[in-house]
Amino acid sequence: MWRKFVSAIIATLALSLAPHLFAIDEVKPLFTVNVPMTRYGINWQITQTRLLVKNIGYVKELTLVYDIDGKEKRASATYYGPADNGYEIWEAYSNIPQGTASYRIDYKVEGQSFVDDNEGTLYPLIEGPLFYANQNVSQILSGREFYYDYAGFTAAVRSDLGSSKNVTLHYTFDDFKTVKELRMNFQIQYLYGYGLIDSPSHNTEIFHASLGNIPDSVALIQYYLSYEVDGKTYYDNNFGNNYSMPRAKTSKVETAR
Repeated sequence: MWRKFVSAIIATLALSLAPHLFAIDEVKPLFTVNVPMTRYGINWQITQTRLLVKNIGYVKELTLVYDIDGKEKRASATYYGPADNGYEIWEAYSNIPQGTASYRIDYKVEGQSFVDDNEGTLYPLIEGPLFYANQNVSQILSGREFYYDYAGFTAAVRSDLGSSKNVTLHYTFDDFKTVKELRMNFQIQYLYGYGLIDSPSHNTEIFHASLGNIPDSVALIQYYLSYEVDGKTYYDNNFGNNYSMPRAKTSKVETAR
């Protein structure tokens, strides 16, 4: 009996002390957008974080572990879509208390645990968009679906590449048989939910465009973004997969207008 008890303790300790591997290229953040919110005297923050995850196993668990004024909060990331070169995109939308916040990424796959804690300093959460990877333009805070005859699109771009710039939405209603272009507009402040993001901030600027009077026959909008600055053009085409925004099912119900 005593030997069984000791063996159980040793097994438990071995499991709890199993080392985490510090991530090298297994997982890393692409960007984070943090929006402080206020309503009816209640303060909180909404955070969108997109991750680049190495596909080294089918069953994965991605967790963002936040430190908010010394208190821990965990949020799960979900699969967003394929990337390239054996990677996937995962994303987390987190609703967390306001306060000084930072986070690390925990990645469990095939019996292994990887941690990306920004080399021990954690990743900071600061108001607005913040690029971590070598990005110049990225879709952010854009809806997964569109409702009725309206769709909105938002982009963040690096602000230090030049002063003369154009950000363009390239979209199609017919699977790229025809493609239309719409110039996106610079936002001094961007309203999202019950919060405002200042622009520019943290070496990024925010641009926005909207489509109205979308025909009832349109079930899916596909699109990508381009950013022309200082004689060069950069693209965000979702790692070659483009972005898709289907019509929300609830929007098929016609209402009197």
